[in-house]
Amino acid sequence: AFNKSLTDVGGIMSSGFLWNYVDAETTKWRPQGVTTFHGSSGRRFVLVSWYGRKDEGYSELGGRISFVDISDMQANTTSQYFYCHVLLVDEKFCTLPNIHVGGIEQQNGTLYVADSRKGMQSILEFDITSGLYELPSEMMSSMSGYRYVLRQSSSFHSPTKPSFISYDIDNDKFVVGTYARCGKKVGIHLDSEKCFSQLKNRLALVDK
Repeated sequence: AFNKSLTDVGGIMSSGFLWNYVDAETTKWRPQGVTTFHGSSGRRFVLVSWYGRKDEGYSELGGRISFVDISDMQANTTSQYFYCHVLLVDEKFCTLPNIHVGGIEQQNGTLYVADSRKGMQSILEFDITSGLYELPSEMMSSMSGYRYVLRQSSSFHSPTKPSFISYDIDNDKFVVGTYARCGKKVGIHLDSEKCFSQLKNRLALVDK
């Protein structure tokens, strides 16, 4: 299942890694959030979210999660780490068009995904243990060739537009933030006190 590999360059694996060439160079998907997951088998994973870019015709596929097996990272016994991409789907096994997956957080085997789409303002829940499905070959074509999907199990409302999400262990609450772009052009941000203090930029502690 894990048929892609990451490469250590110049001994930097203690602080990061590189995707394989195809994923490093893709313009169809853009990485966003990151979290970690310890499986019941003892394997350790980094989870990375990506969104399908609209200008490349991939927004209808919604979001995907890369499961990167880093179990051997601490021992530093290898320079390659294998990973696979998993497509996010709703309860009816439909993709999540235009989702930005700007933030993800894993707690107790559940992946929490920020859904900032217009009219949504919610946190989506995915049970990693019971919601991960391997598709039969006849269904893979309808999912653009993806072999695995992670099915949504539930969701809850966020009091602010959820651009990103984290978890505060001390207060046992989620930290949800809203990011509002400054300036009129996409990709251009104004780093000023006025920009960062605007009311649309918010943080909220959220109970599930």
